[in-house]
Amino acid sequence: MPNNEYYKSYSFKLFSLDVLLSTILVFVILFIIPLFFSFDFFKPFKNALADFQITDVYFSSILPELDIEKETDIVIVNTGIKTLDGIQEVSDVAYLKLINALSNTGASVVGVDYDFKAEEGSKLFEATKTYLSTVNLVLADNINIAKYKPKKEDDVEFGYNWGFKNILDNNRQETNTVRNFKPLLYSELDTFYHFGIKLAKEYNPDAVDRLFELDKDLVRINYRGNWDKFNIIDIKQVLNGDYEEGYFDNKIVITGVIDTSGTSDDFSRLYYTPLNETTSGRTFPDMYETIILANIVSMIITDDYFTEISSIIVLAIAFLICYINMVIFGYIGYKAQKYYELLAVLIFMIESFSVAFLTVNLFYTYKIEIDLTLVIIATALTIVVYELYTDSVKPFTKLLISKFRKNDNNELFA
Repeated sequence: MPNNEYYKSYSFKLFSLDVLLSTILVFVILFIIPLFFSFDFFKPFKNALADFQITDVYFSSILPELDIEKETDIVIVNTGIKTLDGIQEVSDVAYLKLINALSNTGASVVGVDYDFKAEEGSKLFEATKTYLSTVNLVLADNINIAKYKPKKEDDVEFGYNWGFKNILDNNRQETNTVRNFKPLLYSELDTFYHFGIKLAKEYNPDAVDRLFELDKDLVRINYRGNWDKFNIIDIKQVLNGDYEEGYFDNKIVITGVIDTSGTSDDFSRLYYTPLNETTSGRTFPDMYETIILANIVSMIITDDYFTEISSIIVLAIAFLICYINMVIFGYIGYKAQKYYELLAVLIFMIESFSVAFLTVNLFYTYKIEIDLTLVIIATALTIVVYELYTDSVKPFTKLLISKFRKNDNNELFA
């Protein structure tokens, strides 16, 4: 930190114009930074920063050590079969046999994550309509609201109870982490309900009402765990009756393709979640779509949500910490200028560690979600901005003011 008379002139009182202006400058720069990231050159850095959250540490490192019990109200039927070409989904006929078999098990509701391919007018189409009516069923489908048009009443998928299963909104499966889900989607034509909402409503409608009372556009998924936290049975076992009596009684059944062996090299059905063992950078995607849907349903029927702290409060916290930092840096610059760099970095490290610890601890202990990433970034900027303000902004402003006043005086005596 160079020796400069302006550091001595920086007012580090709790209520001073210098402290206020230098703090405001931090947030001006925070606003400008995303504009630079809009260039293609910076997109990899932007994606990495945007997809990182401190709370992922809880899911990747703490949750696996908590020995969470299995979800007992949900049974997942694996409809994938191993072939020489990898994991493949069973045919329409096999799915109809599965639905028929499940109709006699006492299941409360069956969620089917499958796209029936039978053509209208065919015998398979008519058989599909018949079999789907034999059990309390909810079908899943991906929809694009912008392009959605009403289906005909006799269409297999939309003539029955269904929900959308969109997991990532406008983000890419290959790069983005699944942390939230949308309970509702709106169009000019209708209101659409998530597949998880539809399943939970058939099982526990009061739980769904409590979710809607939260009035959230996005709900943070409180993951119970991966496939090992759910009861999973293979389609062949169901068709052969190879399960204990009462196994499906009053259960939510979700069908879908999964591979619990971990040997599949097909990542098209896999997504990144906060449970991924790598919280920064990228490893292999870790969770099948069906397991994510099961986690959503489990969270709804158990009312196991996080309390989200609004971004306005986070912004206020960031501003307060930056303001206090500017007071501290001003004091250091006045009293111990030669130790400024060392002390400033030390303060940043202590504050960053404290913020990260507080974020994870609140998330883990009290289920309070507060994203303080902005606080850490703003804290890092205070070190640079303090020097920028004292080295450049304040001297330049004083120079402009002095010249302006001088010109005004010359005009008065002209």
